[in-house]
Amino acid sequence: LDMTGVIEGDKDEPQPMGDPNIEVTDAMSEQADAKRGEAQAKLSEGAFEEAISLFTQAIENNPQSAILHAKRAQ
Repeated sequence: LDMTGVIEGDKDEPQPMGDPNIEVTDAMSEQADAKRGEAQAKLSEGAFEEAISLFTQAIENNPQSAILHAKRAQ
């Protein structure tokens, strides 16, 4: 098989995705929103690792939020 031009896959560990079966409470949703705001601020500052960590915390509080997963993936 000719592998010319094929980009090697990343070797990063998978990011935590949260429990998709939990019922998200209002408090959890509010906590996720707060963490998302903090993460956005860190992103603006260029503190990418901190932003990823904060987005992960937000995802753990609201794993059904597609926007949180998308923002962390940026």
